[in-house]
Amino acid sequence: MTALRVAACRVAVRVPVANAFTSLRLFSTTKAMTVKQPHVVVVGGAYAGLAALNSLISLSNGHGHPAGKKRPAAPAGSAHAMSGPPRGPPLEAPDVSRALRIKPRYTLLDVRDGFYHSVGAPLGQISPSHGREFWVKYDEIMRTKYASDPVDFVQGSAFALDTASKTLRYRPTGKSVDQTLSYDFLVVASGMSREWPILPRSLDYDTYVSDTESFENELKPCSRIVLVGGGACGIEMSAEMKVHFPEKEIILIHSRSDLLSREPLSDEFKAIALQLLREQGVDVRLNTRLLNESASGSKRMLELSTGETLECDKVVYTAVQQGPNTGFVPEQALDEQGYVKVRDTFQFAATVPNADAHYAVGDVARWTGIKRSGPAMAQGKLAATNIVTSLIALEDGKAIEDAELVSAPPSRPTMTLAIGEQAIGMRAGLRYGREVKDRAFGTGLGIDGTLENLGLRPRRRKEVAGEDEASMPSLRPSLAATASI
Repeated sequence: MTALRVAACRVAVRVPVANAFTSLRLFSTTKAMTVKQPHVVVVGGAYAGLAALNSLISLSNGHGHPAGKKRPAAPAGSAHAMSGPPRGPPLEAPDVSRALRIKPRYTLLDVRDGFYHSVGAPLGQISPSHGREFWVKYDEIMRTKYASDPVDFVQGSAFALDTASKTLRYRPTGKSVDQTLSYDFLVVASGMSREWPILPRSLDYDTYVSDTESFENELKPCSRIVLVGGGACGIEMSAEMKVHFPEKEIILIHSRSDLLSREPLSDEFKAIALQLLREQGVDVRLNTRLLNESASGSKRMLELSTGETLECDKVVYTAVQQGPNTGFVPEQALDEQGYVKVRDTFQFAATVPNADAHYAVGDVARWTGIKRSGPAMAQGKLAATNIVTSLIALEDGKAIEDAELVSAPPSRPTMTLAIGEQAIGMRAGLRYGREVKDRAFGTGLGIDGTLENLGLRPRRRKEVAGEDEASMPSLRPSLAATASI
């Protein structure tokens, strides 16, 4: 059923003194102790963070892991298929033995005022109508999903984590005074930083919508648009631009001999990605480096390594340097690139004080495989399993080091890539075509499946267009935390 293995892990968890919350008298193997209501802080409310929070709530209440959206199998012969190594079993986290007697309280800290569907960014950044669907404000999430759960949302920026004292300093958005959160367990799921227009630069929904409208209006009068960088972002955004603006000339420049040159993917995958991109109508220029950009009136003049000077109306850089949002994490917990060093339980490296109470999941974790939303959600679920397992051990009067935590096997490199009206993915070999796009992403680059998998109320076009949400039926959907993308 699972590719996970269960390992006995030594966990050193500080047991805080009793406070105003309901407390429970426990007996360990050494002495009696009083445990307050545990406090779990999740930093970052994207795929990994919300998946962790969903599973923490569900497991604590004895309901098991939320069930995710099941992707239907492709009909035989419905897509182009090529042989290749199997993808391997998906990362799955087992349920825990029982509900907690003392339910934790949770704090979700995020720099934005809502969840953003970054998988759909190549479309959302150029299509405001889609962009409105891709941003779901936390006040809506709190009102419709967590209304009866002990969850607090705080919009702000984390800037100093002290693992020894289990405190996190942050600055609330719009405030000048710093605040401190004390916690028992912490999950770092703060994601990657990417430049606009690859990801939103705004921190609130209204400014984001304004940015997308301005960007679309900026692109509308252009006749030739050049994108620089043939990674996944460049491929998807250039293809979406060609679909959204079919009359425009879209050129993608890449300095290497093949697309996705930094990704550990097969030559066949990269070649098919190039084929699909050209079939969509994108002019792909490989082995071409941009040497200089200058202005000539309203035009941009691009000096290329091929000796050509290319005139265009707009240049979009998709290969801008990016990095994990871990500036608040102690240096001893990070590798040389800024990723959090984790064990196969997704706990911090053992050299960090109180490492066993600290987890990192998603894009910020130094882990094998390609950074994707699906594995990020699975990692969030696994972290939740281990946190609740540790709390159960305390409640059962066991020595915490006897808690049996779940370990994850190394992830294999895999990717599903939307390329305009088609897609390519690795699932029992390479598959590509329109059917792969429909099955993996549906409409809106996977927004419906993502919101369902995270247990959020699906957005509807008439709501996005501005109808009063109060007139819509109030639904409390089932929790979910797995993804197909």
